[in-house]
Amino acid sequence: MTDPKLLNKSAVLLSRCSTDPQIATSLKNQNLSVERTIADNKITVVKPIELAGVTGSIPGARDDIDTIIALKRGGVHFDLLIVPSIDRFTRAGQGHGQKMFWDLEDAGIVTYFVAENLFSDDRMHRYVIAFMLDAAQQSVVANSRASLIGVTNRFIEGRSPHCRVPIYGLDRMYSVEGKDIHRSGPSQTARSSCSTPPATRSFAGSAGT
Repeated sequence: MTDPKLLNKSAVLLSRCSTDPQIATSLKNQNLSVERTIADNKITVVKPIELAGVTGSIPGARDDIDTIIALKRGGVHFDLLIVPSIDRFTRAGQGHGQKMFWDLEDAGIVTYFVAENLFSDDRMHRYVIAFMLDAAQQSVVANSRASLIGVTNRFIEGRSPHCRVPIYGLDRMYSVEGKDIHRSGPSQTARSSCSTPPATRSFAGSAGT
C-alpha cells in the first residue's frame, strides 16, 4: 500500500525486543512486517536500529532516541522514524511516548507506526496513539499482576518452596511448618535450609546466625 506521506521518503528504522531469547525471532518478524511498506513506498532506510533485549517498560534503559536525534542534527538526512508497532516504541505509557515525540519532532522527525498506520504529526492520529500507548503499558501491568498472583498462591498453598523471582528485594521466601520466614540476605540459616527437606527443616538451632 502506498501513502503520499511515505512515498520516496528516507527513514531510520527502529525495532525492539525485550529479552535475549526473543532476539532470534522477534526482531526478524518485526523487520518482515515493515519490508512491504518500505518497498511499496520506495523508502530509503538510512540506518536500521535494533534494540536487542531492551525493555520498553523502563525509559532509562535506552538511549536510541538520543542517537536518532543526533544523526539528524549531525547532517544525516531523513524524514521519518519508522517503528513496526506502538508497543515496540515504548511500554512506559503515554507520558514517555509524548516526551519522545516532542524531542523527535523538535528535530524535524515524524514517527510512523506500520501496524497501526498512524503518524505522530497527524492531529487525529495523536489521539489514537495516546490511548494505545497507555494500552501497551497496561498489558505489562496486567501480565505482572497475573504472574505475581500465581506465584503468591503457589507459595501460600505449599506448591513452591520459594518464589522464582525476588519480590521487593527479598532474596528468598521460605515456609517452615506453615510459617513464613523471610531472609533478606545470605546466611548459614538460608543455605542450610536449601539442603534440608521441607518437612524436617528447623531454624531453632541457628536463630542467631
